Amino acid sequence: MKVMDYLKSGIIKKNDELNSIYALLIIFLTSSALSTTSVYAITLFLSTYPRNWLVSFLCAQAITVTLSSFAIIPTLKNHIKRNALIIMGSFIFLMAIFFCFHLLLTGWLPFIISIVVGMTGTLCSLIGWNMIPLAFGLRKYKDIARYAQQAAEAGVICGSLFIPLTLHYFPVRALLIVSLFCFTGASVFIYKLSLLQQPEKLKITWAEKSLPQLQLFKKIVFYTLLVIATQSLIDYLFKFELAKHYKNNHLATFQGYYLGITNTLGLLVGLASTKYLLRKIRIEGLLYLTQSILLSACIVALLWPSLWSLTILASIRVVFYFNYAALALEIIMSFFSSNARIEIKIRIKTMITPLSVITVYLVLLFIANRLSEINLCFLAALLCSLTFYTIYQVSKGYKTLLQQEKEFQRFNLIVEQNAVQSNAIKIFPTSFDNTRSDVRSIPFLVSQINETKNPTLFIKLLAAYPGEESEEAILSLINQSDVWKRTIAAKESQYRACQFPVSLRFKQQATALTIVETEWIVYLNQLLTKTSDVFIQGELLSRIQLAKQRALSWLAVATDPLKISRIIPTLMRPSINFAYQQAHDKALELLEVYITDSYLIL
Repeated sequence: MKVMDYLKSGIIKKNDELNSIYALLIIFLTSSALSTTSVYAITLFLSTYPRNWLVSFLCAQAITVTLSSFAIIPTLKNHIKRNALIIMGSFIFLMAIFFCFHLLLTGWLPFIISIVVGMTGTLCSLIGWNMIPLAFGLRKYKDIARYAQQAAEAGVICGSLFIPLTLHYFPVRALLIVSLFCFTGASVFIYKLSLLQQPEKLKITWAEKSLPQLQLFKKIVFYTLLVIATQSLIDYLFKFELAKHYKNNHLATFQGYYLGITNTLGLLVGLASTKYLLRKIRIEGLLYLTQSILLSACIVALLWPSLWSLTILASIRVVFYFNYAALALEIIMSFFSSNARIEIKIRIKTMITPLSVITVYLVLLFIANRLSEINLCFLAALLCSLTFYTIYQVSKGYKTLLQQEKEFQRFNLIVEQNAVQSNAIKIFPTSFDNTRSDVRSIPFLVSQINETKNPTLFIKLLAAYPGEESEEAILSLINQSDVWKRTIAAKESQYRACQFPVSLRFKQQATALTIVETEWIVYLNQLLTKTSDVFIQGELLSRIQLAKQRALSWLAVATDPLKISRIIPTLMRPSINFAYQQAHDKALELLEVYITDSYLIL
């Protein structure tokens, strides 16, 4: 009954919900701080200086944020929590100083303070998003990332709509106090957040990527450059026109309503139409639709230039681009490996986006005073039109990769190419005769599993053979292999047991392996309680997670594969809310019933 003792002791336990709450609150508060600081910065500048200076301010702000981001990121490589709290404390100190001496601001001080305040919100958000992945394992972070994005949207909406309420009773400088409270709250939750691992330097090589993938990456870069350039130009036009109509509290109030309403509409549009349109017009259709809406709004602003037409034009980025185009790009990049996707996003955020924004503002610095708003709207429409060609190129590259994937899977064959012997291509059928086993290919698969660096394919093929010969090969593999191969073998054995009859000996061995993995989990948990090193804790948690997967897979083989396989995803799923917790508890109850009914475990 060691398995039942293991379950009742809570080794398969619910994830720490408190850490998830801290993470979501950090994202919520940093997003709120980002909205309030950006509104205060642009309000202070446009209320103090002529609007013709706006392009100088935006250019200086973009350069400052880029340089400060590159300066802060290295400090977050070691002792991330301590350094993050020091940086957040400096932001709190700056907000308090600027609030106390707000009335004494003259000359160039408002210009400098506007840049610094706007920079603090961006860097605060950067710190929050960089810390969250370090608080969870990879599987947990994939689940929490979706909720973190929703928390960010909620933070922007709440922070933006709180601005008009604040300015109804207080002057503009009260936004500094709101930002100060957001920074303070985020600092408290950063302090309480438990980190599992230290950030590692990402080392990625493109040498082994195919030529179509490299070409698609270049096309995505050109598309991003044009999109960011168009959005930067539109943002300048919107703020330039806004400065002509509002000042001080009225300017900040308008921006608060604008950010709150547009983000709310973006959230509703995303929930209501994204999945439907993805099914109807597919990925390239989403890209073309987003750009068509933007071009239509540019034409309207060109024919009827006014504050409201430019407001609608500026809102398209939040309402449509983040829901349609960004989702389409995320799906397109799914053809890359996970490391390649991370590299692309890092390059877009740290290199491509700042380069595009700074280039646009530097060009505007020389031509903005010579061109009218209509001319700039025409330039935005021209950039928007050029983006259609890059969308065509991205769609073409995506279809090329899609066609390669279809050809790879055609005729229900799996092709494995040997890089050393290019003329030797092995083709294995993915469907097998259930009545007999081709024993002659099993030794070849075992040899390939032991020799290749990526044995997943060969382990799947080995598990796809019915019969006792393949069972003996799997058991021999488990006794001789490393942790990763044993995990894959256990998982594939679980799938195999759902399709083919399992011999009594294999079930008995699965029972023994379940107990072995259970004892291993208990031992690892004991080590976890004795160490305070975050790197060792992260490694132990990763090994515990793999051991849980192996124990449950062997338990399914030993008892009832079909029934237990249905509840394993629920047992491994993080319990991030009450509904998941109830499902997790119910799965544990069912698992206890299946184990109790099985004579092998008893």
